[in-house]
Amino acid sequence: MIDFLENLCYNASRKIQKGAQHMSKTCCFTGHRLRKVPWLSDPNHPLSTALHNIVRERILQKIDLGYDYFISGMALGSDMLCAQIVLELRQSYPNIKLECALPCEEQTKFWSDIQRQEYQEILAKSDYVSVLSRRYSPACLHIRNKYMVQKSDCLIAIWNGSSGGTQNTILLAGKHNIPVDIINPDDCVNAMAD
Repeated sequence: MIDFLENLCYNASRKIQKGAQHMSKTCCFTGHRLRKVPWLSDPNHPLSTALHNIVRERILQKIDLGYDYFISGMALGSDMLCAQIVLELRQSYPNIKLECALPCEEQTKFWSDIQRQEYQEILAKSDYVSVLSRRYSPACLHIRNKYMVQKSDCLIAIWNGSSGGTQNTILLAGKHNIPVDIINPDDCVNAMAD
């Protein structure tokens, strides 16, 4: 894993330089982790499928509006779902780019092997990788979120209204006058109940 990250950091610095010259519309993502949307861990779960379809439609709307650069913070749950959808859509829209903004090198330290493998596959397919801190600190997630918001023209948030990092990122976007497109994952639950 260490070798992978050292290679990633080297490659990231090369990729970031290319990415820094990018001058188009950028959209970043924020959203709940698996503890708030546990059904996202199963891509075949009906709620996961419903949320996937809603997020896909929102990203397609952004593409139709000229957005072609997307940034994911790569946390388990909503962030990785959004990154996967961008990679899927790249088959039909080869001009779109994905940047993975990692809060720290050791983000996956306590993840399962399967989660790490999925994460590494996304990183390998992404266009750019930004590693914002060498080690985890209480501030590194906020630093990552601020980085994404400051580079973006809009934010897609998978948020049910609860407090936490997703809410903080939405508030940060508001301070920067960045429009926020909110997708409430509870709407998927409510739709399934109807």
